[in-house]
Amino acid sequence: MLQDNFDGAGDQIPSPKKTLNLPGIAVATEVQLEVYQQVVILRNELTSGNDADYTIRMPNVTEAKGRTYNFHLLEQAGDGAMLVTPWGSGQVGATDESEDWPGDYDLNLDNDHLTLYSTGVAWIEVNNSIT
Repeated sequence: MLQDNFDGAGDQIPSPKKTLNLPGIAVATEVQLEVYQQVVILRNELTSGNDADYTIRMPNVTEAKGRTYNFHLLEQAGDGAMLVTPWGSGQVGATDESEDWPGDYDLNLDNDHLTLYSTGVAWIEVNNSIT
């Protein structure tokens, strides 16, 4: 229900399911985004073992039509990174279904930021602040 997204004062509050907060990790990990997970934040603080990468697979471009997805790499003190790839990329029996995918995005420096928008056929780069 729409009412679930509002507090008692009538102000809209964000759904906690929209944001995916990722910690630094020691073992490479793949994450398949759900359509509703539109904000991904990696905080890679300097601690022993925070040197592995995340591979973030976008949701299906057709199912995500009209949605915007934001990726932020904050507190990059380790060696880990966030690689953003299209749905189906590298998966057995699946194909990259996004037209004109420019290549995977590698967020690996402090404050790298990326915003992608789905037209239903292709992912459009709205903002690329990857240094």
